[in-house]
Amino acid sequence: MNENKLKYGFVNKSIFFFIAVFFFACSTNDFKTKSEDISFLNKKDGIKLSGTISKPIGNKKFPAVLLIQGSGALNRNEEVFGHKPFKILAEYLSKNGIAVLRFDKRGCGESEGKYIFMDIDNFVEDALEGINFLKNTEGIDSNNIGLIGHSLGSLISCKTAILSKDVQFIVSLAGPGLWGKDILYHQNKLWAKCSGVLESENENIKALSYKIFDIIMSDSLSEMEKREFEKIYFKLANYLDDDLRQIFYPGPVEKALFAFRTNEFRKSLNINPTQVWNKVDCSVLAINGSLDYQISAEENLEAIKNALLSGGNNNIDLYVLDGHNHMFQRCITGKPTETIKIKETISPQTLDLVTKWILNQTD
Repeated sequence: MNENKLKYGFVNKSIFFFIAVFFFACSTNDFKTKSEDISFLNKKDGIKLSGTISKPIGNKKFPAVLLIQGSGALNRNEEVFGHKPFKILAEYLSKNGIAVLRFDKRGCGESEGKYIFMDIDNFVEDALEGINFLKNTEGIDSNNIGLIGHSLGSLISCKTAILSKDVQFIVSLAGPGLWGKDILYHQNKLWAKCSGVLESENENIKALSYKIFDIIMSDSLSEMEKREFEKIYFKLANYLDDDLRQIFYPGPVEKALFAFRTNEFRKSLNINPTQVWNKVDCSVLAINGSLDYQISAEENLEAIKNALLSGGNNNIDLYVLDGHNHMFQRCITGKPTETIKIKETISPQTLDLVTKWILNQTD
């Protein structure tokens, strides 16, 4: 067993050359590519899903990946704040000899269905259909299919891999390892830290986060619980500066309560990532940014590593990218509001590390 696989790689300019040399044997030509808009059917629910497949051009079968978005009503490009990270990632991978399928979530973009009624299990079903589409696509090496999930998409990737023998590897980009109320607390704590709140307030933030979690997860809300939610909502919002408050606690309260209680959000909070990662037996690359203030690198990567090892999977590579945020942009502060101001959509270090790791798995 390679002991280095169980340690964190801290990637920055001073040592990134070492990683490039490590993967040198997998360096590729710049393939010509073609992209095609496609659709496939979720047979169980009779829903048409629309997306794009990007493929290298050549007289061989290529490895392939399916891209899986994070939480929210997102299209095939995972478009947020004017950035299209999945489009950039798909183009880069296909130019380096890896086919890529990305598709709009149910009820988003050109895909059918109603997003508001969907949860994580529905997205797993859609991912399984995406794998079947890749398996039956000309020019795809069906023995080398993997998943790349961002944020909550990493957890969807894990659940999909557990159900499909066709998944050979997973790339987790800012994936969660913490569970439910704990991840909610860590997020509120990180946003408060961004806003200049002292660590002495962390216990109060934890108590409020746990209380609001219980309300969110309640099967049916009483009027008393709704009033309690409003009080806690404003208390947590007051820990944030104006910019962050507009993103995470914008109000009005009724709209926020509705958003917190969507099927996707509630079910994702109710899943213990440890119990999911524990069952994954394929190769895993897990990457987080050192300035990720939504899914903190240290706590979540440690939880992912421990879960995989306890399940007997030691084919793990873990990396913290220095100076990167939740969207894998190179940044200064890591504040989620900084994403809007950064011109870069996804860093070259991220693209290079992901690409060469995949080629190393599939060579």
